[in-house]
Amino acid sequence: MSRLPLQELKDRLLAATPSSRATAYGALPRAKHPIGCKSLEVAEVVLGCKESLVRLLVEEGHFRGVEKIKFGRKQYVFIPDEEVERMRRLLAACMTFDELLVELAIDRQAYWALHDCGLLTPMEFGAWRRYRRQEVSSLLTRLDNVARPMPAHLARLLPLMGSWLHMRHRARSSMKQVLDELLEGRLPVYKSLEQDGLRAYFVDHTAPARLMWLSETHYAAKSRERAMATQLPLWETA
Repeated sequence: MSRLPLQELKDRLLAATPSSRATAYGALPRAKHPIGCKSLEVAEVVLGCKESLVRLLVEEGHFRGVEKIKFGRKQYVFIPDEEVERMRRLLAACMTFDELLVELAIDRQAYWALHDCGLLTPMEFGAWRRYRRQEVSSLLTRLDNVARPMPAHLARLLPLMGSWLHMRHRARSSMKQVLDELLEGRLPVYKSLEQDGLRAYFVDHTAPARLMWLSETHYAAKSRERAMATQLPLWETA
């Protein structure tokens, strides 16, 4: 199925249907349309996104070879077919924020924990964000590679993305280090076959204890730095 020219067939059907939204060319005569290009309206249909996003992509220079035609009081924008197809493939390889939450089975708080640790790096187009599907699947694959079978007794296990990870007074650098150690297999991770996304992964007491120790060490070092900074001026004025 992936090798069938479905997109090409769709484009031909849209171009051959007079009542289709994709052929709404406005007041610009067909004879003035550049050959091998698509209007913003057609690009919107092919890309499956809002026209405002398509306009933003044009304004930020994400398309090469854009043609702008002045006709009366209006300016019409046309994008080369190959550029529309390139962007279609790029967007198809990404997911929206809502799709990401469903794919990873997380809430917004867990998302920001992953984002702040650099494990999710969105592609930003103005107010729109897209997340690479390959990056998301890679995160789950890394966890699968180090995960252990669930033990018989679950009483002392905590969700991987639970409140222990992003509770207050936890340094971001410490949180990132613990997640890195979990992904590298230096701290135990357990997987449940009955769950999906990140909800399937759990940790034991060693991960929260490690995070607490790293955070305390981090803040102790910060306190020493502040103390040293105040002591130096005292010695200078003595």
